Amino acid sequence: MKLAIPAFAILIGSPVTIAHNAFSRLIVNGTVTPDYAYVRNTTYTPHPNIAPYDRLVPYTAVTQEELDATNITCGRDAFDAAGTTLTATVIAGEEIGFEVYNCCGLVPHIWHEGPAQAYMSAPPSGTALEKYRGDGEWFKVAYWGPTNQTHWFPKDKSQLLFKLPGNTPPGKYLLRVEQFMPLLPDYTQWYVNCAHIEVRGPGGGDPAPFTTAKFPGTYKIEHPGISLPPEVGIARPEDPTPAYPYAFLNLTAYQPPGPALWTGQ
Repeated sequence: MKLAIPAFAILIGSPVTIAHNAFSRLIVNGTVTPDYAYVRNTTYTPHPNIAPYDRLVPYTAVTQEELDATNITCGRDAFDAAGTTLTATVIAGEEIGFEVYNCCGLVPHIWHEGPAQAYMSAPPSGTALEKYRGDGEWFKVAYWGPTNQTHWFPKDKSQLLFKLPGNTPPGKYLLRVEQFMPLLPDYTQWYVNCAHIEVRGPGGGDPAPFTTAKFPGTYKIEHPGISLPPEVGIARPEDPTPAYPYAFLNLTAYQPPGPALWTGQ
Protein backbone atom coordinates (compact mmCIF):
# COMPACT_ATOMS: atom_id res chain seq x y z
CA MET A 1 0.00 0.00 0.00
CA LYS A 2 1.20 3.51 -0.82
CA LEU A 3 -0.76 6.59 0.17
CA ALA A 4 0.54 10.08 -0.43
CA ILE A 5 -1.62 12.46 1.61
CA PRO A 6 -0.77 16.15 1.16
CA ALA A 7 -1.76 18.68 3.78
CA PHE A 8 -4.45 20.22 1.59
CA ALA A 9 -6.29 16.91 1.46
CA ILE A 10 -7.32 17.29 5.08
CA LEU A 11 -9.41 20.30 4.06
CA ILE A 12 -11.19 18.72 1.12
CA GLY A 13 -14.19 17.41 3.04
CA SER A 14 -15.99 20.54 4.21
CA PRO A 15 -19.28 20.70 6.16
CA VAL A 16 -21.24 21.51 3.00
CA THR A 17 -20.36 18.10 1.56
CA ILE A 18 -22.16 16.03 4.17
CA ALA A 19 -24.75 13.34 3.49
CA HIS A 20 -26.93 10.76 5.06
CA ASN A 21 -24.02 8.48 4.33
CA ALA A 22 -21.50 9.72 1.78
CA PHE A 23 -18.54 7.38 1.39
CA SER A 24 -15.86 10.06 1.42
CA ARG A 25 -12.97 8.01 2.86
CA LEU A 26 -11.08 5.24 1.13
CA ILE A 27 -9.65 2.51 3.37
CA VAL A 28 -6.55 0.63 2.25
CA ASN A 29 -5.21 -2.19 4.43
CA GLY A 30 -6.47 -0.55 7.62
CA THR A 31 -5.46 3.02 6.75
CA VAL A 32 -8.39 5.45 6.59
CA THR A 33 -7.66 8.30 4.19
CA PRO A 34 -8.88 11.91 4.54
CA ASP A 35 -12.26 12.95 3.23
CA TYR A 36 -12.36 13.19 -0.57
CA ALA A 37 -8.60 12.83 -0.99
CA TYR A 38 -8.85 9.58 -2.97
CA VAL A 39 -12.61 9.75 -3.53
CA ARG A 40 -14.17 12.02 -6.14
CA ASN A 41 -16.08 14.78 -4.42
CA THR A 42 -19.69 15.49 -5.40
CA THR A 43 -21.92 18.54 -5.49
CA TYR A 44 -24.95 19.36 -3.41
CA THR A 45 -28.30 19.75 -5.12
CA PRO A 46 -31.23 19.82 -2.68
CA HIS A 47 -34.41 18.03 -3.53
CA PRO A 48 -37.39 20.39 -3.36
CA ASN A 49 -39.30 18.12 -0.98
CA ILE A 50 -36.43 17.15 1.31
CA ALA A 51 -34.88 18.96 4.29
CA PRO A 52 -31.76 20.98 3.35
CA TYR A 53 -29.33 18.79 5.33
CA ASP A 54 -29.72 15.96 2.85
CA ARG A 55 -26.83 15.39 0.48
CA LEU A 56 -27.85 13.82 -2.77
CA VAL A 57 -25.12 11.51 -4.06
CA PRO A 58 -27.28 10.81 -5.99
CA TYR A 59 -30.78 10.96 -4.53
CA THR A 60 -33.60 9.46 -6.59
CA ALA A 61 -37.16 10.36 -5.74
CA VAL A 62 -40.50 9.63 -7.37
CA THR A 63 -39.11 8.96 -10.87
CA GLN A 64 -36.35 6.77 -12.29
CA GLU A 65 -34.46 9.63 -13.91
CA GLU A 66 -31.32 9.33 -11.79
CA LEU A 67 -30.89 5.66 -12.69
CA ASP A 68 -30.63 6.73 -16.33
CA ALA A 69 -28.38 9.74 -15.68
CA THR A 70 -24.62 10.04 -15.22
CA ASN A 71 -25.03 10.88 -11.53
CA ILE A 72 -25.52 7.18 -10.87
CA THR A 73 -21.96 6.49 -12.07
CA CYS A 74 -19.96 8.08 -9.26
CA GLY A 75 -22.33 10.52 -7.56
CA ARG A 76 -23.67 13.94 -8.44
CA ASP A 77 -21.26 15.82 -10.73
CA ALA A 78 -18.39 13.66 -9.47
CA PHE A 79 -16.40 13.99 -12.69
CA ASP A 80 -15.86 17.66 -11.90
CA ALA A 81 -13.49 16.59 -9.08
CA ALA A 82 -11.71 13.84 -11.03
CA GLY A 83 -8.69 15.98 -11.89
CA THR A 84 -7.88 16.72 -8.23
CA THR A 85 -8.52 13.22 -6.87
CA LEU A 86 -5.42 11.31 -5.77
CA THR A 87 -4.75 7.67 -6.68
CA ALA A 88 -4.03 5.12 -3.94
CA THR A 89 -1.72 2.19 -4.60
CA VAL A 90 -3.34 -1.08 -3.55
CA ILE A 91 -1.62 -4.46 -3.45
CA ALA A 92 -3.87 -7.22 -4.78
CA GLY A 93 -5.03 -9.33 -1.86
CA GLU A 94 -5.21 -6.39 0.57
CA GLU A 95 -8.39 -5.37 2.37
CA ILE A 96 -9.92 -2.20 0.98
CA GLY A 97 -13.20 -0.37 1.37
CA PHE A 98 -14.90 2.87 2.32
CA GLU A 99 -15.82 4.79 5.46
CA VAL A 100 -18.79 7.10 5.91
CA TYR A 101 -18.19 10.83 6.23
CA ASN A 102 -18.39 11.88 9.88
CA CYS A 103 -19.08 15.53 10.50
CA CYS A 104 -21.30 18.17 11.89
CA GLY A 105 -23.49 16.14 14.23
CA LEU A 106 -24.91 13.85 11.55
CA VAL A 107 -25.17 10.12 12.05
CA PRO A 108 -21.66 8.72 11.31
CA HIS A 109 -22.89 5.44 9.91
CA ILE A 110 -25.18 3.96 7.28
CA TRP A 111 -28.70 4.46 8.54
CA HIS A 112 -30.76 3.57 5.48
CA GLU A 113 -32.08 0.04 5.15
CA GLY A 114 -30.69 -1.72 2.11
CA PRO A 115 -27.75 -3.53 0.51
CA ALA A 116 -24.39 -2.25 -0.70
CA GLN A 117 -22.12 -3.26 -3.57
CA ALA A 118 -18.69 -2.36 -4.99
CA TYR A 119 -17.60 -2.33 -8.63
CA MET A 120 -14.37 -1.68 -10.52
CA SER A 121 -13.77 -0.27 -13.99
CA ALA A 122 -10.52 0.33 -15.85
CA PRO A 123 -10.23 3.31 -18.19
CA PRO A 124 -9.72 2.56 -21.89
CA SER A 125 -6.15 2.23 -23.10
CA GLY A 126 -4.62 5.67 -23.50
CA THR A 127 -7.13 7.38 -21.17
CA ALA A 128 -5.84 8.71 -17.85
CA LEU A 129 -7.84 7.73 -14.77
CA GLU A 130 -8.43 11.43 -14.04
CA LYS A 131 -10.04 11.79 -17.46
CA TYR A 132 -12.20 8.69 -17.21
CA ARG A 133 -15.92 9.28 -16.82
CA GLY A 134 -16.73 5.71 -15.84
CA ASP A 135 -18.75 5.16 -18.98
CA GLY A 136 -17.03 1.86 -19.74
CA GLU A 137 -17.72 -1.60 -18.37
CA TRP A 138 -17.77 -2.48 -14.66
CA PHE A 139 -17.36 -5.74 -12.75
CA LYS A 140 -18.65 -6.39 -9.25
CA VAL A 141 -16.08 -7.13 -6.52
CA ALA A 142 -18.10 -6.91 -3.29
CA TYR A 143 -21.64 -7.34 -2.04
CA TRP A 144 -23.05 -6.67 1.42
CA GLY A 145 -26.57 -8.02 1.65
CA PRO A 146 -28.89 -9.33 4.37
CA THR A 147 -27.61 -11.11 7.47
CA ASN A 148 -30.95 -12.77 8.10
CA GLN A 149 -34.56 -12.48 6.99
CA THR A 150 -35.13 -9.06 8.53
CA HIS A 151 -31.75 -7.27 8.76
CA TRP A 152 -29.35 -5.75 6.20
CA PHE A 153 -25.62 -6.03 6.91
CA PRO A 154 -24.80 -2.37 6.02
CA LYS A 155 -27.31 -0.95 8.51
CA ASP A 156 -25.51 1.01 11.25
CA LYS A 157 -22.05 0.25 9.85
CA SER A 158 -19.50 3.04 9.42
CA GLN A 159 -17.23 0.99 7.14
CA LEU A 160 -17.69 -1.40 4.24
CA LEU A 161 -14.62 -3.62 3.71
CA PHE A 162 -13.66 -6.45 1.39
CA LYS A 163 -10.53 -8.24 0.22
CA LEU A 164 -9.43 -7.42 -3.30
CA PRO A 165 -8.77 -10.70 -5.15
CA GLY A 166 -5.05 -11.51 -5.16
CA ASN A 167 -5.01 -12.11 -8.89
CA THR A 168 -6.71 -8.84 -9.88
CA PRO A 169 -5.07 -7.59 -13.10
CA PRO A 170 -2.64 -4.73 -12.33
CA GLY A 171 -3.59 -1.28 -13.45
CA LYS A 172 -5.58 1.81 -12.57
CA TYR A 173 -9.28 1.58 -11.76
CA LEU A 174 -12.28 3.48 -10.55
CA LEU A 175 -13.56 1.73 -7.43
CA ARG A 176 -17.27 2.44 -7.08
CA VAL A 177 -19.34 1.89 -3.94
CA GLU A 178 -23.12 2.08 -3.81
CA GLN A 179 -25.56 1.73 -0.93
CA PHE A 180 -29.23 2.10 -1.58
CA MET A 181 -32.57 1.50 0.01
CA PRO A 182 -35.05 -0.33 -2.19
CA LEU A 183 -38.38 1.31 -1.61
CA LEU A 184 -41.70 1.83 -3.28
CA PRO A 185 -41.71 1.02 -7.01
CA ASP A 186 -41.24 4.65 -8.05
CA TYR A 187 -38.87 5.86 -5.33
CA THR A 188 -35.32 4.90 -4.37
CA GLN A 189 -32.38 6.54 -2.62
CA TRP A 190 -28.82 5.95 -3.77
CA TYR A 191 -25.51 6.83 -2.12
CA VAL A 192 -22.67 6.43 -4.61
CA ASN A 193 -18.99 7.39 -4.60
CA CYS A 194 -15.89 6.46 -6.61
CA ALA A 195 -12.23 6.22 -5.56
CA HIS A 196 -9.07 6.19 -7.65
CA ILE A 197 -6.85 3.13 -7.11
CA GLU A 198 -3.85 1.55 -8.80
CA VAL A 199 -3.64 -2.21 -8.30
CA ARG A 200 -0.26 -3.91 -8.14
CA GLY A 201 0.38 -7.63 -7.98
CA PRO A 202 0.98 -10.73 -10.08
CA GLY A 203 -2.36 -10.56 -11.89
CA GLY A 204 -3.60 -13.69 -13.61
CA GLY A 205 -7.31 -13.23 -12.94
CA ASP A 206 -9.81 -12.53 -15.67
CA PRO A 207 -12.79 -10.36 -14.70
CA ALA A 208 -13.68 -9.78 -18.36
CA PRO A 209 -16.59 -12.28 -18.40
CA PHE A 210 -18.08 -10.36 -15.47
CA THR A 211 -17.78 -6.86 -16.99
CA THR A 212 -21.42 -6.66 -17.88
CA ALA A 213 -22.46 -3.58 -15.88
CA LYS A 214 -22.81 -0.04 -17.24
CA PHE A 215 -23.65 3.08 -15.23
CA PRO A 216 -26.04 4.35 -16.33
CA GLY A 217 -27.67 1.53 -18.24
CA THR A 218 -27.72 -1.62 -16.14
CA TYR A 219 -30.15 -0.62 -13.39
CA LYS A 220 -33.85 -0.11 -14.01
CA ILE A 221 -36.42 0.91 -11.43
CA GLU A 222 -38.52 -2.20 -12.09
CA HIS A 223 -35.65 -4.59 -11.25
CA PRO A 224 -36.75 -6.84 -8.34
CA GLY A 225 -33.53 -5.98 -6.50
CA ILE A 226 -34.50 -2.29 -6.59
CA SER A 227 -38.29 -2.52 -6.27
CA LEU A 228 -38.76 -5.27 -3.74
CA PRO A 229 -41.13 -8.08 -4.69
CA PRO A 230 -43.84 -8.94 -2.14
CA GLU A 231 -42.11 -12.15 -1.09
CA VAL A 232 -39.22 -10.05 0.24
CA GLY A 233 -40.96 -7.05 1.82
CA ILE A 234 -44.36 -5.48 2.14
CA ALA A 235 -45.40 -1.87 2.59
CA ARG A 236 -46.27 -0.73 6.08
CA PRO A 237 -49.21 1.64 5.67
CA GLU A 238 -49.17 2.39 9.38
CA ASP A 239 -45.67 3.90 9.02
CA PRO A 240 -45.46 6.31 6.07
CA THR A 241 -41.91 7.45 6.96
CA PRO A 242 -39.94 7.33 3.67
CA ALA A 243 -36.86 5.85 5.35
CA TYR A 244 -38.63 2.70 6.52
CA PRO A 245 -41.69 2.01 4.38
CA TYR A 246 -41.18 -1.76 4.31
CA ALA A 247 -41.48 -4.57 6.77
CA PHE A 248 -38.71 -6.95 5.71
CA LEU A 249 -40.02 -10.49 5.79
CA ASN A 250 -37.72 -12.70 3.79
CA LEU A 251 -34.47 -10.95 2.91
CA THR A 252 -32.69 -14.25 2.35
CA ALA A 253 -34.65 -14.42 -0.91
CA TYR A 254 -33.30 -11.03 -2.03
CA GLN A 255 -31.31 -10.91 -5.28
CA PRO A 256 -29.23 -7.74 -5.85
CA PRO A 257 -29.18 -5.92 -9.19
CA GLY A 258 -26.22 -6.15 -11.50
CA PRO A 259 -23.92 -8.96 -12.68
CA ALA A 260 -22.53 -11.88 -10.70
CA LEU A 261 -19.74 -11.23 -8.20
CA TRP A 262 -16.15 -11.64 -9.46
CA THR A 263 -14.09 -13.33 -6.74
CA GLY A 264 -10.83 -13.86 -8.60
CA GLN A 265 -11.62 -16.68 -10.99
